[in-house]
Amino acid sequence: MDYFIRDAQVQDARALAEIYTLGWQFAYEGLMPQNYLDSLEIEARVPFWEETLLIAPAQRKSTRRVALDSEGAVLGVVSFGADREGNVERGEIYTLYARPSKIGQGIGFALLAHALGALTEQGVESVILWVLEGNERAMSFYESQGFRLTGRVREEPLGDVVLKDLQMLRHLGSVAVED
Repeated sequence: MDYFIRDAQVQDARALAEIYTLGWQFAYEGLMPQNYLDSLEIEARVPFWEETLLIAPAQRKSTRRVALDSEGAVLGVVSFGADREGNVERGEIYTLYARPSKIGQGIGFALLAHALGALTEQGVESVILWVLEGNERAMSFYESQGFRLTGRVREEPLGDVVLKDLQMLRHLGSVAVED
């Protein structure tokens, strides 16, 4: 299936709140405390996305693109930009989510390919991303797209729990393989 990919716009705020909230609840079930996942509310996230998307694209710290179907429904989102650790030769994929009901339909592949193409045009040599430890579905997907674990681990406190994010890296000379 083909998807139309464009910059996220303020009218996408509700869709992004849904995708991120439902995406977290789906992807991180069993990996994060269930009471935390259950506390995530779509309505509470809409104002955040409205404010975020009102910022002029040139003023944003990241690029956020959405994939739409032929009827204009937002099915997924990717955000990417400069490496947050300051390595100017590297880009970073900050987030990549598809609506849980649409996983496996090529949305993640299309958004990732788009982001990698944009980062290549910006002249970066490699791209990193972080995956929650235990998120085997995401790790398998990224490995199929040429990413490899680097051995770096970042700890993220969440209440009484410390989550571990694993860094993955891809050199942009690598060829992507469709899922």
